[in-house]
Amino acid sequence: MSERFPFSIPNGWLQIAYADELGPAGVLPLHYFDRDLVLFRAAAGEVAFGR
Repeated sequence: MSERFPFSIPNGWLQIAYADELGPAGVLPLHYFDRDLVLFRAAAGEVAFGR
C-alpha cells in the first residue's frame, strides 16, 4: 500500500461496471480491492452485489 493511499478499502462510491454489462438475471464475477465480489441483476431489473 502506498503512502498516498493508506486505507485498505476506499471509503465512498466507485463505479465497478456499466449498466449494459449486466443483463436481466445476469451475474458478473469481479475482483476489486483485493476481494472477490459478484454483481448480479434480478429478473425484475434490480442490481445488487455480494462478497
